[in-house]
Amino acid sequence: MARNRITFNSYGFARLRDSAPIRAELNKHASRMADAAGEGFEARLDQRGKRGVVSKRPDKVYRNPERAGRMPRARASVGTTDPRSMVMQSKYRILERVLDLAR
Repeated sequence: MARNRITFNSYGFARLRDSAPIRAELNKHASRMADAAGEGFEARLDQRGKRGVVSKRPDKVYRNPERAGRMPRARASVGTTDPRSMVMQSKYRILERVLDLAR
């Protein structure tokens, strides 16, 4: 029986994770959660990742050296904006209750 070999395109995955449609989808879910959580909660949108160290292995060769190391990815989050909402989150776990809206 032949053995199949799968090679992953890390650069392609990184570009997909940071693409405009993925950012838009993440922003949509985060905004929906923030709206459901109410006043004092906000969506933090389109925070791009940062490149990390180039490589711990000097023999590692990248196809695109300018993007070497940890590839950035789009992300969005929901958080509190003031001390009152921090207390509300701590007592009532509001963000955990509206988490299903992000699915």
